[in-house]
Amino acid sequence: YRTPDTKMDRPELLKQLVAAYDAELAWLDSQLERLFAELPKDTLVVIFGDHGESFKEHGWMLHGTTLFDEETHVPLLIRLPNDSAAGTVSEESVMLLDVSPTILAQCGVRAPRMQQGDDLSALWRPDAAVWSPRIVPAETKAVLEGQLLHSATLFPLKGIYSVLDARYEVFRLPDEQHLLIDAAARQAMEGPLRELVGGEQFWLLQATGKGDFSA
Repeated sequence: YRTPDTKMDRPELLKQLVAAYDAELAWLDSQLERLFAELPKDTLVVIFGDHGESFKEHGWMLHGTTLFDEETHVPLLIRLPNDSAAGTVSEESVMLLDVSPTILAQCGVRAPRMQQGDDLSALWRPDAAVWSPRIVPAETKAVLEGQLLHSATLFPLKGIYSVLDARYEVFRLPDEQHLLIDAAARQAMEGPLRELVGGEQFWLLQATGKGDFSA
């Protein structure tokens, strides 16, 4: 059932898969509760997900083959020492690349010069500089499934470009079921996507049959 060409003809099976996923999350939540109960109050805690899961929202199952929000919109929870800034919720688009520089900054450690990402403390410190919206990139290389994708998000706009067939799609989040045909929106996301794709040019070769191959 992994690919869109295999239809989920058993609705009860899909419900069971979703229920199993929810159960896994509930179990993890219960174990984290046990862990946090033993941590000192001055502990910095950061929790994030590395990916979500597809359940046929766009025809795919599991993860690693699309850049839709069911796979890329993951939780990021930060508990500061002594619960300062508790309850703060930010709607800004951030990246997992931001996790490392944020931890280093909270621990008073200078980030390496080559460090990517930004310190997220501006999102909970009222005296910090105003957060500037930015392009959030993502990519996936599931070449065996014919998926080589780049995406750029400038909330609420999100553009997805397929390298293998030059398909270009733009959505207005949270709706990823209906393509945007607005020319201004499409043009706004086309530039960032071209830059992302242009920065990673390569040949993709596939050899079949027996014998030795060289390129």
